[in-house]
Amino acid sequence: MRALLLVPLLLALPACKKKRPDEIELAMAKFDEFRNKMCACKDKACADTVQDDMNQWSRENARTAGDRPVKPAEAQMKKMQEIGTQYGECMAKAMQAEPPVDVATPTPTPSPVVALATGDQVVKHVYDTLGSYAVARLGLWYVRADGTIDPKYGYVEIDLAPPRPPDPADDPDRPIGAPIPVAPTADDHSSSDCPTVGWASGALTRKKRPSCEKVEVPLARPKCSAVEIWKRAIDEGAPAQGLAVIELHATPSQHWTFSMHDAPRNIHVLKEIQDTCAPTIERPAP
Repeated sequence: MRALLLVPLLLALPACKKKRPDEIELAMAKFDEFRNKMCACKDKACADTVQDDMNQWSRENARTAGDRPVKPAEAQMKKMQEIGTQYGECMAKAMQAEPPVDVATPTPTPSPVVALATGDQVVKHVYDTLGSYAVARLGLWYVRADGTIDPKYGYVEIDLAPPRPPDPADDPDRPIGAPIPVAPTADDHSSSDCPTVGWASGALTRKKRPSCEKVEVPLARPKCSAVEIWKRAIDEGAPAQGLAVIELHATPSQHWTFSMHDAPRNIHVLKEIQDTCAPTIERPAP
């Protein structure tokens, strides 16, 4: 293979009774250029193109070289052999390469539609997808006793915000009675990254509030469901037929408020219910 590859170069060398090293070097530089092109090939089609180009260049130069090609010097011959060896190895590799396969771009799978029907399902979905946010406010408006949101009047709003970073730990090297480091400024408490997750008429939405306070005491995942809050309220005298507003609060300890107001019917209910229900174990999907 190497000897065959040297033939085009030798034929292209200039002919003269005296050597012309400059033209020999130019021919070797051209052969080196073809070597680089061949070694950049990744398939047979590319290798065939480079080989055809080199053969054409060799034929054109051979026509003007005369009958007595110049014999290169020993160092030049050694260099040509090295180039020829590398050229042949690269050509063999490109010839054996598998042709590229067109791989169709996979169609992205659309995100599954979240089917939510009850306030508890909306709350669970939000807590399952919190990421780095904390829940600052949670409210279920016009909820029925079975936990469903009234399709005409009801909606859910859950405000999210970044959690406030904790205060720096006390320096153990600070002498007792020494000044305490300055607390974070007001700017450290505010944020512009303030989404609100909403739900109404079966549609889940997410919008951005202009600004918000970072959450100092975030609302933990609730222990009580809307159905359990309703049950406790009914036990304390709330009418079972109606729509209630249920909100979760973080302080002084996490608790719910249950309210129902209907002035024309003279119904006013306001209950405070601690979020102390036993954890609910979800039944696995069939």
